[in-house]
Amino acid sequence: MAIPLSYKTWAHPSPRSVALLVHGLGANNSWWEEFAQFLLNNNISSYAIDLRSYHSFNEFFSAMNELRAIIKKDNPGKKIFAVGESMGALIILSMALEDKTVFDGIACVSPAFDSKAPLKPLDYLKIFLPLLYNNKKQYHLPVTSDMCTRDPAYLKMIESTYDKDVLSTAQVLFDIFITQISMRMSRMRFDVPLIFLVAGDDKLVYPDATRKVFDRIEAKDKSMIGYPEMYHSLSIDLGREKVFKDILDWIARRI
Repeated sequence: MAIPLSYKTWAHPSPRSVALLVHGLGANNSWWEEFAQFLLNNNISSYAIDLRSYHSFNEFFSAMNELRAIIKKDNPGKKIFAVGESMGALIILSMALEDKTVFDGIACVSPAFDSKAPLKPLDYLKIFLPLLYNNKKQYHLPVTSDMCTRDPAYLKMIESTYDKDVLSTAQVLFDIFITQISMRMSRMRFDVPLIFLVAGDDKLVYPDATRKVFDRIEAKDKSMIGYPEMYHSLSIDLGREKVFKDILDWIARRI
């Protein structure tokens, strides 16, 4: 049975371009509310997908392609810029490697190339063993909201749901693991503009791994911006206004 597509839209009547927003593991598309409203105020429409009902990267890709088709129908002739945070960055990069024309630009916010999650060998066994008999079995990740943001308002908003919601299927975690290894080892090439936005005080992924991946990427138009004091979830952390403006400026120069 097909999973109904779930997404939110912030539609401008005459947008300059469109942003496709992809959240990270444990998050949801409501986390994009403030950023999407910021883009809307600058004449850019946004579509934020919610991936929580899906159980693998393949299902993510299918849902993303379905939403992209809707975006193209709603916004004929407009460029589509993908913005992915953490796991979301892995998803949009994977799609762009498979189809060079799927997006007109790629913005990776705190891309999760190498996780800091305190997992021991036994944890990996518990996570991946269900792949043999139930790949939809869920595993609770040792992640808390204060590892994502320093903003008291966002902490209050998500602390009641985030910890219990940081569950993922064995298949998704395996897909993340394999994608991380592949992207750290390969020399990726992109034909569209690419930007990395990197948290300097990231509690969830290693910024150095992100920089190493960036250095290996082949692209005519690539750039990276660092935010030394910010935590992993740049879109909801203190100082996010600067991140929003940087992404907006990057898009505006490529419309």
